[in-house]
This record gives sequence, structure tokens and C-alpha cells, in this order.
Amino acid sequence: MLFGVKLKNEIYPPWKDNYIKYDHLKRLLKENIIRGSHYSDSNETKDDEVWNEKDEEKFAEELDANLSKVFKFQAEKYEELDSKIGELEHITERYLDDKSKFDLSEFRKDLEHVVSLANELDHFARLNFTGFLKIVKKHDRLHKKYSVKALLNVRLKNLPYHTEDYSPFLYRLSFLYQFLRDSFRIDYASESLSRSLSQNAPQSFISTNSHTASDSGSDNFKVLKFWVHPENLMEIKTTILRHLPALIFTDESGDDDDLSDPVISTLYFDNRGFELYNNKLLKNLKETPTLRIRWTSKLTPGKDVTVEKRTFLNETGVDDDIKLKLKEKYINDFIKLQSDEDDEESLDHSTDYASSKEFNVNKFTSKLTKRNLPQLTIQDERQKFISLQKFIREQRLEPVLRTVFTRTVFQVPGDEDKIRVVIDSDMLYIREDSFDKDRPIRDPKSWHRRDLDQPNLVNPFDVLREGEYAKFPYSIMEIRVNERIYSNPNSKTYKWVRDLVNSHLVKEVPNFSKFIQGISSLFLEDDNLDILPFWLPDLDQDIRRPPKGADYTDNTAPIVPTESNLKQLHEKILSPSINPTSGVNNPKLNNIIEERDDVFDLEEQSDDDNESSSSSARRLSLATARIHNRSANRNVSSKLDYESEDEEVILPAGVNKPTEYLKNLGPVRVEAKVWLANERTFLRWLHVTTMLTTLTFLIYSTVKSSHMPTVATVLAYLYFAMSIFSALWGYYIYMTRLELIKKRSGNHFDAVPGPIVLGVVLLVALWFNFFAGVRKAFEVATFGELNPDSWNDYLIAKVFNMMDK
Repeated sequence: MLFGVKLKNEIYPPWKDNYIKYDHLKRLLKENIIRGSHYSDSNETKDDEVWNEKDEEKFAEELDANLSKVFKFQAEKYEELDSKIGELEHITERYLDDKSKFDLSEFRKDLEHVVSLANELDHFARLNFTGFLKIVKKHDRLHKKYSVKALLNVRLKNLPYHTEDYSPFLYRLSFLYQFLRDSFRIDYASESLSRSLSQNAPQSFISTNSHTASDSGSDNFKVLKFWVHPENLMEIKTTILRHLPALIFTDESGDDDDLSDPVISTLYFDNRGFELYNNKLLKNLKETPTLRIRWTSKLTPGKDVTVEKRTFLNETGVDDDIKLKLKEKYINDFIKLQSDEDDEESLDHSTDYASSKEFNVNKFTSKLTKRNLPQLTIQDERQKFISLQKFIREQRLEPVLRTVFTRTVFQVPGDEDKIRVVIDSDMLYIREDSFDKDRPIRDPKSWHRRDLDQPNLVNPFDVLREGEYAKFPYSIMEIRVNERIYSNPNSKTYKWVRDLVNSHLVKEVPNFSKFIQGISSLFLEDDNLDILPFWLPDLDQDIRRPPKGADYTDNTAPIVPTESNLKQLHEKILSPSINPTSGVNNPKLNNIIEERDDVFDLEEQSDDDNESSSSSARRLSLATARIHNRSANRNVSSKLDYESEDEEVILPAGVNKPTEYLKNLGPVRVEAKVWLANERTFLRWLHVTTMLTTLTFLIYSTVKSSHMPTVATVLAYLYFAMSIFSALWGYYIYMTRLELIKKRSGNHFDAVPGPIVLGVVLLVALWFNFFAGVRKAFEVATFGELNPDSWNDYLIAKVFNMMDK
């Protein structure tokens, strides 16, 4: 869908005057005039005639005025939203002092209004941001001598309305919903979901492709994984808030004042043959382990990191986790590879390790003992250390992939209906391997890329090269449901979770893995990858679905990975830049996700969010109308509102827009009969020209001896004109067809006007000659000796004859 149509469909009516004037800016670009005059890159003089300095100055002023208007309105509404949430928080504080003055229905109404306002404001920012990017891109494409890309970058830094972080508001709204649940036992139902699913929600639970994860207790959990489009992310979060509170993560200092979502980095391990990757996909073993190191926010000296081995048991579908917390300064010694002749027992009992400066299991045990931990805990941690280190060295693992993402967690600690919802957004994959010994990406002597973890590094893309990173276009939602809920359809938790996961807001992707996705996207051409994940083809499709009848869409059917799929996916390489619709508006991730300080890398995202309950009906109707009218809206633009779809086509990295058809490349190779047929037609026209010329001179040479010298003279000139026309037409058609042959054109070679004109003129000449002959015979029969040689003589004789009578 063209953005102009999308903008008209998704404008929030009360705020319609505060959106970007996209159509007005589009008219200022004079695109219809340029397209109508067949504008080309080489025709600079025509561009000067259509677009000059005055036009450029006017467009820049209008663009800046629109940007200032949007920023001012966004700031006002953001403060209004903060103020309204503060008022609700103040009401909850007063409730503790005087419960009699609390109006529950009014409080719930105000809370829903605030949630709706937050959704609309986030949608407003996304939609306008996309509009500015698209109009600037259109300008720079049409008028290459002028560029406003740098101007927009500067202005967006001064007016950063698109970087507002709404996660603090979500945490505060979570507190308000939790207040209602705790104080009034209110069972919130998702009104927006129930409206769209009330008539067609299935009575069964989600896909049976889920797997089971073990917990520290005796309970098991069903793990369900989904993709969430950026357009639906805000509605998903506000829907979950009605049932689960958002967990607040505290840093190592224990400060919980920061209400923003944490940024988590994960470092995955594998060997040169990608054995962990292949085993996890092929499932040819009873258990498929993965190893990773995880930390939160920036990696600073002395920071604690978690080494985790996750083993998936294919027979039972249960996860078995081993976690060990270490200081980052000890990781190099912990993962250092042993030589083949080293004995495995050296991991535990070697005296060389006791005297070595390297960090080993004995030193690790000594540090635990100094902390006065129970002996049972020390032995357990010691066994984890040995097991993890042994696994690394036996499999010869090394860091290959880093993931960076923002995490939002919804969970009620200690609730009898145990459920945990995790949403990971703004996913970024980065290569960390050192497979190429000549040009390693990571220093082989270091366990992580030190260039990415520099303390003063502002923009990581300054050190990242093309092909070293990839962005994932969707958010990943993982729901861990207790099996007691999973097997109990009468549970309240079961009902709202069922409605959520069967809605149009999510797409289920069974057994999705960040590790598998990162390896397959960054190492797609590596010959050691035996198989690719079944969900890769779905990344090229739009996962959004219409709300009406969304539950009848089978979005969980897996794609069987075959050899043909593997070849097709190898041919269609997933470039790091081919990740449309990737939302990256979190301020904490701006320096990580923003590519080379260029906001235009964000254009592929769809910058709008759905509403919550109070405005869901309007959004659902608009979404349905957009889908049903998509084909009709493509061709409704008039010449004044001309808008090409060039900017809607996203080309892969390294692929430029072609300037010439592929069939026109290379030497011209045409069969000889084609050339000869064109020449043969030209010779036929020359033959006709010769005949007409001969006839012309024969008639003109016998004018004096003719019985009708005037008629003979007229016919001679007429045939001479036809001779000249025949010669010129024959030459024109010959040259025209010659060019068509050279260009390999598929156009028709017909030339109808020439023969028609020649035939009509010949018929007129014959009719004129015949009519003159008939009149001559009539004249002799009537006047006898009178012998007029022209029509004037005939008319004069006729007049005198009538006067005599």
C-alpha cells in the first residue's frame, strides 16, 4: 500500500491537523511534471527548468515547519500523558487514607483512557516518522542535485520526537492495574481482543508444537513462541498488562528507579563445523545442548556474567539448564581450549592449575569458600564449573554470535497460576567468530569483541562492517505456561492467554531459536550448515493478518525443509540490510541500532501501533477496510496526486536499480531473415516510387496533345506528389524498423498509414480521370463542334445554351 493511502486510513481524527502534510509536500516536489516529461538522470537542463533554488527553499521550509509542528504536538501530549498517569497514581495514594472517596468506575474509565492515549501517541510518532523519511527519500531521488537528507538528520537530532521511550509509562500503568487486581479483585478481560474474537475464537488451546521446560520446582511449563509485528507490539503489551504486572529489573547496585526495559546481550558458542547448530535443527541426537554467556547493559570491568548451558531433550521435550555466574575477567581462562594430549582430570586435580595464574576450578572453589557459603552449594557450583568447562573443551567451542535486544517481562511472582511472558524486541545479531585466521572478526585471544565493548563507544556501527550484523524485523514473544493451566480449560489464565495467542496480533513459530536464526542469517553461505530453519521463508512475507477471521488462518503449519528449499535460500541470501519493519525507537538502543548515525536505515519499519479497548473498534474497522481496498487504492491517484511505488521497493544490499533491460545487454544478435525482410519491404516501396515517377513523366509529356490538358496537368502533379510521399515513407519505415530490431523491441512492426494514404490518393485520381472522361463524352454529344478544354468552358457553354432557350 502506498504511504499516502496508509496515512489517510490511520490518522487519528482528533489529531488530524497535527500530522505531517504528506500530500502537500508531495505536490511541492512536482513529481507529476517530472514523470510526465520523461525525466531522466542525464537530462540536467530539464531538471533546472522544473526544479530550481526557489522550489528547493520552499520545500525545505515546509518540511521544517511540519517537523516542528509534529515535535511540538508530541511533546505536549507526552507531558499530558505523564500528568494523567501521575494523577491516577495520586488517587491510589489517597485511597490508602480514605477509601470512601474512591470512585472505582471513574478510575477504571480514566485508566483505559490513558492506555488509549499512550497507544495513539506511540502510533502518531511512528506514522509521522515514516512519513518524513519517505518524503525526503522521494525528494532526493527526484532531484539528485539537491539533498535534504542531512537536513532531516540534523533536525531530528534537535527535535527527537521519535525517540520517546514509553516503557516507563508501561511500568507505571502496570502498577495501576496491579492496584486494581490486589485491592478490588478485578478480573480484567481484554476488551479489544474479546471484540475481535468473540465470534470466532477457537475453543482449543494453542498449537501442539510447543515444548516443555523444567523449572526449579516440580512443575513443568509449556513454552510457546511467537513473532509480533512492530505495529502490534504496543497493543500486545497493554493487553498483557491487564493480567500480569511488568517486572522491574534492578542493576547490580540495586537501583530500581530506572523504569526502562533492560538491554540484554547474549554470546552464543559453536565450533567451526557448527555442530551445535546442526544437531539442534536435525535432532539426530537424544539431547541438543547450546552454550551462551549473558549480561545486562554494557560490559564493564568486574561485571558479573552468566554462563549457561541449555540442553533440550528431544525424547521428552524438556529443557535442562546449567547456570554459572562468573566475573568477566575470568571468562578467558574459563573457556581456554586445552590441547589434545591434556588429560580431562587436569580440570579438577592438576597441580599445575594450583600454581598457575590462570583462573581454574580450585581458585573458583576457594573464592566460594571465602564467602562462607554452605558446603552443599560449593560442591554444586564446583560441579557446574567442571561440567561447563569440560563441555567447552571437548566440543572445542568458541564465541560465534552475539545478540542484543530489549526485554520486557510480565510475571506475578508466587502466583498459583504460574505464567511468564517475555517479549524481546529490537533484536540485533552480530558476528563474533574468528574462523578466518587471516582476518578474524574477533581477537582469538579474547572471549568477546573488545571494539564493541569500549567504554566510550557511542555508535557501535562505527566499528561494524557490512555483513557483520543483521537485524530481526519482529519482536519475539515467549509464553511459559504451567502445565496445570495448559490442561485446565476452565482456568481464567487459560482463557485470556488462548484469546491472545489465537488473535491476529501474533504469529506462532514453534521451536523458534535466536541462536538458530542468528547463525542462519549471518552464516547462510557457509558450507557447514547442513539445514536451514523452516521459518526463514516467512521472513519475506507480511505476518500481519486482518482482525476479522484471523483465527481461521493456519499460521502454525511448519514448512518442511527440503533440499530445494535449501538451494533457494542459498540463492536468496538474507542480507543484514534486508530486514524491513525493524522497530528501533528505544533510546537505550539508539546507539546500538542506529546505523552509522543515519535515521534513514529505519525507513523499512512500519511506524504505527494499535489501540487498546477504548479505540480498538475504530482501529479494527480501519485495518479491515485497508486490506479489502488494497487493490483498489493502488490506481486511484490522479496526475496531480501522482505517487510512484519506486520507494516501496526495497532492493537487497549491493543491488542497484537497473538502468537498462537485461535483454538489451550484450551484442545485437538477430537472424539474417529479419534484416532482409526489412530491406525487402524498403525495395518494394522504391519499386512503387519508380512506377509513380514513370507515370508522372508520361502524363506530363503528353499534356499538349491531350484532349483535356488541364486534367492531365493536375494528374501529373498529383502522381508526382505521391512519388515523393512513397519514397519518404519507405525510407522512414525502413529506419524505424531498423531501430526496433536493434533494441530488441517487442512492439508491433505494423505501418498502416502509408499504404492507406497512397491507396486513397490513387482512388481519388482514378475517379477524377473517369469523371473527366464521362463529362467529355457528354459534352461532345451535347454541343457538337464546341470543344471546351476545361470545366470553365463547359459551364460557359451551358449558361449560353440556357440563355438562348
